[in-house]
Amino acid sequence: MTRFRWGVAFSIVNVLLLTACGSDDEPTERGVGEAPAADASAEQPRVDACTLLDAGDVEPYIGANDGGKPDDGIGESACAWENEDGTASVGLDVGRPGTASQLTEFAPSDPGPDGIAFDELSTGWFDLDGRMSQVQVVVFKDEAYEHDAMTDLVGKVRAHYETAQ
Repeated sequence: MTRFRWGVAFSIVNVLLLTACGSDDEPTERGVGEAPAADASAEQPRVDACTLLDAGDVEPYIGANDGGKPDDGIGESACAWENEDGTASVGLDVGRPGTASQLTEFAPSDPGPDGIAFDELSTGWFDLDGRMSQVQVVVFKDEAYEHDAMTDLVGKVRAHYETAQ
């Protein structure tokens, strides 16, 4: 199993555990006039993670790659880019509308720039228009390099998303 898939599996287990610990009896923190998260998903169109980065966006970090393919992941859509020899990859998971509020529950202990939070699995968690999303760069270099790569890629994801709107 690749490092990316282990990271996704770890993330899914965390989501399931934290969801199971919740209770319908707990009050929600919703502002006056805010619609519930379920209503938010009805208003926003589905996002295809594979359209938010292209081969050229990830090439500086993993080299020549497959151009991105739908992948198993968490959230609404997931895509993975792998280099030609399978030694490096980039993964992007885009959450469902209204899930960004969960970032505070899952917030990794290493905050980064632009609202990105890094975890120990080389994953950058971020808010994409109210969607809890993550990008993972697996290149087996030092942590600073991976954080810089994730920061750059999150910026590109947000720019592609804004252009598509």
